[in-house]
Amino acid sequence: MENINPAKEKIVKIINLINNAEYSKASYLSSQLLTKNKRSYILHNLQGIINLHMSKYDEAILSFLEAIKLNKNFFDPYNNLGQAYFKQGKLSLAVESYKNALIINKRSHISYTNLAKIYYLKKEFSNSFEYLNKSLAIEPGFIESLNLLREFLVLRLQFSQTNKNLYEPIIYLINKQQLVQPKYIAHSVANLLKKDNDLIELFDRSLKDNHGTQLIEDLSRLSNISLLNYFIRICTVPDIDIENYFKFMRYQILFYEFSEIEYLKVKPFIISLSIQCLLNEYIYEEDENEVDIINALEKKICENIDDEKYYIEIDVMKLSLYRRLEKYSWIDKILSRGINKEIENIIKEFFQEKELKNKIKSFGILNNKISELVKNQYEENPYPRWFKPTLLKKGVSINEFVKNLGLHISDNYEETDSPEILIAGCGTGQHAINTASRISNSKVTAFDLSYNSVSYGLRKSIEYKIDNVNFMQGDILDVKNINKEFDIIECVGVLHHMENPRDGLREITNVLKKNGLIKIGLYSSLARRNITKFRNQYLNCDDYVDIKTLKSLRRAIISSSDNYTKNFTKYLDFYSSSEIRDMLFNVQEHTFNIREIEELLDEMGLMFCGFTGFGNASDKSYGKFDKFNLINWDKVETENPDMFIGMYQLWCQKTKSF
Repeated sequence: MENINPAKEKIVKIINLINNAEYSKASYLSSQLLTKNKRSYILHNLQGIINLHMSKYDEAILSFLEAIKLNKNFFDPYNNLGQAYFKQGKLSLAVESYKNALIINKRSHISYTNLAKIYYLKKEFSNSFEYLNKSLAIEPGFIESLNLLREFLVLRLQFSQTNKNLYEPIIYLINKQQLVQPKYIAHSVANLLKKDNDLIELFDRSLKDNHGTQLIEDLSRLSNISLLNYFIRICTVPDIDIENYFKFMRYQILFYEFSEIEYLKVKPFIISLSIQCLLNEYIYEEDENEVDIINALEKKICENIDDEKYYIEIDVMKLSLYRRLEKYSWIDKILSRGINKEIENIIKEFFQEKELKNKIKSFGILNNKISELVKNQYEENPYPRWFKPTLLKKGVSINEFVKNLGLHISDNYEETDSPEILIAGCGTGQHAINTASRISNSKVTAFDLSYNSVSYGLRKSIEYKIDNVNFMQGDILDVKNINKEFDIIECVGVLHHMENPRDGLREITNVLKKNGLIKIGLYSSLARRNITKFRNQYLNCDDYVDIKTLKSLRRAIISSSDNYTKNFTKYLDFYSSSEIRDMLFNVQEHTFNIREIEELLDEMGLMFCGFTGFGNASDKSYGKFDKFNLINWDKVETENPDMFIGMYQLWCQKTKSF
């Protein structure tokens, strides 16, 4: 039989040159070999790949077509031809090519993903998700599929049926690749879990059986739902139905007398539920019966802590569903006896934060009444609690960062190789840690009013080996005491909680370098109209809402017949004590409109560079207008009153110094 392809080592040499991006050398060698092996479908396909990399799309297409002509059963050129057509914007031809590839290889996750991406661009989301699902069923860890899955999940998908094929990819998306913060996909995950056949049956059973007669069987089944157990250990679940079921199961667990064998069988879900209650900061209400049992448990553990025959873990885990364990004086003895590694780690993390708090430097003394109130609020409820960051494996330059965000900055900006970045009001450090990984060679300074919040962030930076963040404690009003100027400042969700936001913005603008960039996050008066209405109706200006009142008001919201009030339950912030306090019950809050922001920026010598957080300049849904002229957004927001529902997130450049 005629050998139409060249020797294997020559093919390998071309492939190595392509992999090393030496396309000219690869093209020369391929062309030389084609003079002798004109009917080599492998060479024609490789030549097409080379032309594809060199953006010679017409030539690439001819090479792929020739390879197909020579061997109609050769998979590679069909798939590669689809990529060439895609590059030219010929989507219909690309679809046809990918489908032809799948005729040859029905298990090509790459071709399924390529089809999914095209249908996504064409806004044919049903077709896109169908092909994506097929790809993930074959290869759950394919990075391009996971990226597209992330885009779908952030859209708050409503699933029509169970789809367990997505469980492993979602876990992989968060845990292995760290491609998304869990909170951004929490609504979609909750909706997916509610279609799980086991959960549907268990939910129905809880409505009919108030005595927990099948508790062990139910807990065992819950322990085997992988996505449920993984997700509720890293993120609060924004769904009232799931919350009510968790409250029901917590109650049943508290009152059930487990044997050691029974407990070991259901232990995984009890641990998961314990961590979920910790994450939501024990937002679930308790009745008098529960409080009585909790008090009895506290006494029992304290009195029997030294009894080696006492199987203490069951009672400790019951208590952990309602209370933070580290507050008890006997917790050191629990650690020495051992319970389970998950809860032990959480307790150890608390003590680590306590130790780290002593190492955090402060740059000022609070002398502002509102700052003191806000500080106390966040000392009680460090905000937000989080488990997983979104880290980039390789950071980008500031120019690339600005380009990726679609911002418009002046030509006077001079990029630095080692930018100084300030995160003003860093909370528990997630923002600072993510920024530190995003911008290459950056030096990040991050501060907050709350020692507890900052120590949480410092612990997380150690956990994820982020060594370019310096955490500090202090007030924005004293930021000049850091004695440093910054290339970039980010201050999101902070200024509107100050007594005078103007004073705060002025202080951080003063430490921003000339032509430096600043990101500001401010509440929108229009988007928060219903929250303002609620606050005016239920809160007095000087009221501090204690946890008991908070839970009572939250229950009133859940039970409310007012649509504007009921709508609060759709927010992720509604599902933890610190976040609902920040959303609805903050001790201080200001809101703004576009015209007020324009005046504020002008006063501070800042030029508007663009909004982020919902699509910015690339977003076509709001029509054609100059997106870098801030006042143009006033009309757009009026027509779309919920578009800044989180807050305005705007980037600016310092063009004047005062």
